[in-house]
Amino acid sequence: MSEGAVMGLLGGPMLALASFVIPFLTRSAVEGGLGPNAVMGIRLPSTMASERAWVAGHQAALGPSRVIGRVGLACAVALTASAFLPQGEDPHWVSIVLFALGYGVVLGGAVWCAVVASRAAREAEVSRPVPPG
Repeated sequence: MSEGAVMGLLGGPMLALASFVIPFLTRSAVEGGLGPNAVMGIRLPSTMASERAWVAGHQAALGPSRVIGRVGLACAVALTASAFLPQGEDPHWVSIVLFALGYGVVLGGAVWCAVVASRAAREAEVSRPVPPG
């Protein structure tokens, strides 16, 4: 099996999984199914400051995470299909471009979500009413 076929047949499904997990976890945090924890979610000092900051951050990142999921999934399907292109010694250029684009979207999108979530979490903490006493 050629490198391009392996890239498509392994890289495509893994990209699809990442494209599904990011919006799923973000939505779970917004809906209360995933609270602040040591393993999953957007774990920044600003989002971990309180439950309110956690939810506000994930709520703000929900839109970007959906975009990442959709674009990443489209790239994953195309990357998987590229495994069936005629492959030479080197991977087909289409496979290389789709691999770089898809994983770039997921990684860059994760940074985008983190920035958006951090801003929203900080704003939620600033606007938080001071408890009496």
